Amino acid sequence: MPHNPHATFTVDSAVELAVIERSGFVESRHIGSAVLLSADGSVVTEPG
Repeated sequence: MPHNPHATFTVDSAVELAVIERSGFVESRHIGSAVLLSADGSVVTEPG
């Protein structure tokens, strides 16, 4: 899928970024969006 700089982030496009465990149980999950850009601003990678 090509990168769209004007795309709106939605919950449906969220990915799991972190899971916090305590004493062997999942305490919380954190979802969101992330992108890694090169120095010229082009997309290097994005999750999902």
